Amino acid sequence: MKYLFILDYARLDQGAFLKHFARSLAGLKLESFMMIHADSAYTTRITETGVLTETARIRAVKELNHRLTALFADEGIPLIAINGYQRDTIVQSGQELTLNSSYLLDLGSKTNVLISNLIADGEGKTIQLPLAKLAKALHAQLHFEHIIAFDANDKPESLIMTGETDEAAENVLPDELKDHQLPLLLIRPSQMASGKAFQKAINTGKP
Repeated sequence: MKYLFILDYARLDQGAFLKHFARSLAGLKLESFMMIHADSAYTTRITETGVLTETARIRAVKELNHRLTALFADEGIPLIAINGYQRDTIVQSGQELTLNSSYLLDLGSKTNVLISNLIADGEGKTIQLPLAKLAKALHAQLHFEHIIAFDANDKPESLIMTGETDEAAENVLPDELKDHQLPLLLIRPSQMASGKAFQKAINTGKP
């Protein structure tokens, strides 16, 4: 697969962004891509009902996986959605992380793939892998041409200004990616609005 998109904690709770992103991807008609995610502020809303935090995180990630699949399907984008622990796709035993890369490549040869950060530990329990570590592990095995995250400095209100962006504004990494070791490209939602804008971001490496 050519593209890896990273949906961070803040963006996952922005309905306007997610709708814009899905519509933009539909318009771009990219080759097959992979998208990864963890949890969002939805976790907090679950804990407010009395659910323990760790249980709430796992529940939130699973539900987001389903919601994102439905959202993208509404825009005509097919996704195979999985959690990393399913079929032992991603397993962490001690410090060793194992990926079933042949399975992921097979999925990616058929359609786009959405994968969560819920993985299996050596005892078969479900645990969370930090988003940056998940991206790094996937890239090491699948060798994406472009790893894309969204500039945290870009305000959700700017989604209605799809033809404009403040090029002078400082680019800000999402919190989960601040210690990343990835060839990461930060873009803004406006850069997804057209094929020309997207290719400019890809080619120049700048929002």
